[in-house]
Amino acid sequence: TDSNKISCGSTSNMMYLPLSKSTDKWCDLITTDFTSEKYATFFSLYIYPGVTFDNYTFKVNVYEGDELITYHIPENITVDYLSLDDYKSNISLPSAVISEVDTVVGQVNAIDADLRFFFQTDNHETNNRGLYGLYQLVDSYDICDFLCNGGDMHENPSNTATLGGAISGLTRISEIMKNIDGTFVAVKGNHDTVPNEALPVIINGDVFNNIFLSHLNNIAVFDPNNPNGNYYYIDFHTSKIRVVFINTSDVIADNGELVVSGPDLNIIQQKQIDWITNVALNFTNKSDRSEWHLLTIGHASMVYFATSLLKILEAFKSGGSYSGADITMYAPYTVDVDADYTAQGAMIYVGNICGHLHNDTIYTNEPMGFTEFSVRNAFRPYDEPGATGRGQLDTPDFYSFDIISISKLERKLYATRFGAGEDRYFTY
Repeated sequence: TDSNKISCGSTSNMMYLPLSKSTDKWCDLITTDFTSEKYATFFSLYIYPGVTFDNYTFKVNVYEGDELITYHIPENITVDYLSLDDYKSNISLPSAVISEVDTVVGQVNAIDADLRFFFQTDNHETNNRGLYGLYQLVDSYDICDFLCNGGDMHENPSNTATLGGAISGLTRISEIMKNIDGTFVAVKGNHDTVPNEALPVIINGDVFNNIFLSHLNNIAVFDPNNPNGNYYYIDFHTSKIRVVFINTSDVIADNGELVVSGPDLNIIQQKQIDWITNVALNFTNKSDRSEWHLLTIGHASMVYFATSLLKILEAFKSGGSYSGADITMYAPYTVDVDADYTAQGAMIYVGNICGHLHNDTIYTNEPMGFTEFSVRNAFRPYDEPGATGRGQLDTPDFYSFDIISISKLERKLYATRFGAGEDRYFTY
């Protein structure tokens, strides 16, 4: 391409962008090869329908050690904007994948839903090119109330040896997602806290907030007593559904050190338990609270470690109470629970959505009135039977994500699957 234009036409082009920090300095950028170690830790660049920007608002972030350097694209750069049809044909996704998205969207539109969202989890930075393309393509149909990444976005030994490298990897993942037209949300996974278990690198709560959650300040409710706790809720007032986003990797103490150690790093500390009990599950200020439904989303399964949360949710659903001390299963951490919903009355709980397990399951605890829905990892592992390596990028079965639809009238949660796996639903 010539020096004064950014071209979005060919996915194989090498592009050269002048950097304003040094007018005679150039850097080369491969737009589609996000697995290339030489470039992946430095740049992410996409232009897609609906994006507009003035001069100096489009920038490239570079981490040199732990220092963030921001380069602005100079004034003489111009941009060709693509139509939606042209965008789909140049999105760096294979045509079979794009066609399958069209099919899935048609199936989703046939469901009469009160709330609908895209859910993908556990990409482990396997294929960011496909991840970015899928988020943007699904968002272009304007059928989702939000798009959610279920955690474990980062686990790449090649670029997590330093804090700067780890932060750069997470920043690269978030930049495109936060700039889609729809609302992007994320929950924190164990590998988003400690990206590489062999190295002493910890992503603190304030860093995760700045990268993934700061754009939600005007629509989400965070804990003012623990603003960097990486947990929050959003009320969708039209559908009257509250979604609570839980930090199941709540393992960092106030001094920045880990409360527990081990491979799973899945606990919920006292501050978050108190906030969930007294704030997130508190609907007493809503005169129409009987019409509201509650959904929770977290990275790790509550069934395997969060016995205290299950008992809190049981009390919430029945309009009862529970108090006691509970020890998490993954690590020796104790929380004290004091939940009383007798004044609020019985409420409607949809269930919990999680990842972490790398498989599709629906678990129901009927006595507690609890259903958990787990979603398999976003990209098919190369060692899975039937996988054929990177060539499988050309087929929809390399990918896995769901578009979740909640019907309050039917009391059903539908998961329409794109890629490997099956459509599923449960009744709540």
